[in-house]
Amino acid sequence: MDKILPELRKQYEMWKRQIDDSVAGPRLVSGEEVLRAHYLLADYFLREGEDIAAPGPRDVNLMMSAVGRQKTGYGGRDKWQQDVEVCATLFFGLVKNHAFHDGNKRTAFLTAIYHLDKCGRTLAVPQKDFEKLALATAAGRLDQFPKYKRFVRKRDPEVRTIADFFQKKTRKVDARYYTVTFRQLDAILRRYGYYFANLIGNHIDVVREVEERYGFLRRKRRTVRKKVVQVGCPSMSKEVNVKALKSILRTTGLTPENGYDSQVVFKGADPLEVLIPKSVSYPPWFPARGSAWGGPAFWHRLGAAATGPRRSEAPLAVTRRGDCAPS
Repeated sequence: MDKILPELRKQYEMWKRQIDDSVAGPRLVSGEEVLRAHYLLADYFLREGEDIAAPGPRDVNLMMSAVGRQKTGYGGRDKWQQDVEVCATLFFGLVKNHAFHDGNKRTAFLTAIYHLDKCGRTLAVPQKDFEKLALATAAGRLDQFPKYKRFVRKRDPEVRTIADFFQKKTRKVDARYYTVTFRQLDAILRRYGYYFANLIGNHIDVVREVEERYGFLRRKRRTVRKKVVQVGCPSMSKEVNVKALKSILRTTGLTPENGYDSQVVFKGADPLEVLIPKSVSYPPWFPARGSAWGGPAFWHRLGAAATGPRRSEAPLAVTRRGDCAPS
């Protein structure tokens, strides 16, 4: 958080000291994490010159009330047992409690993406679908969703409707390694600006083209080929072994941590940077992964402002079903 605007950082530190975080866990979101989401949003929009009301909580107790919904229970048993239900009850609380002066729905949406990511799920539909959900939740109009009628006779039909939405509009992160030949993998890598070159003996390079400056005062520019990694390759028609595939995907950044799980890389699914437009993208200076907030490995997934692999401008050539099989 040391990279956000100084005045926002000062506010964030002040509010953080007032939080009594009793909610913690690998699949839960703490009050501090919600607070971070809000101030990262505020920082982004202020830098973009967009109007935003006074950032920060209107009532920190209302924020913590929403956070505490994750651990609501009785008789030693949590009320909400499924991950999507826990995500849904936090989302509902953040939208309805109006804990912040401004950006309640945006904070709830960003927190939900992070929360679902912690639970091993990622978006499968565009952001606009989630915007409709947030607006309907805020307006008390979740009855416009067909499944609401199914839950209306049960307790908390709103949370159950949101959980059903999360279940259907997200998917599990696919971390499997699929069987592909070097020729098939070359076609995949080219979508992201990489390709195979220099097949010599039983080794081949993964390269990408980069622009460099040269000449007097470095005023001239030229495109050069830069080696990213070298792996063993007996033939372009041979299958890529798992060790080489792991090395290639890791060095090119095409990993689930960066928003490129196997459904994106091998099956042509859209990454988050496509599902979430640039208008809600975030700068690439977030804390390291493993810290209290997801870090660049997660935040890279949220938009074009972060550095990393990008789809080329050419149309996506979706792999035919059966061409790539999980290994």
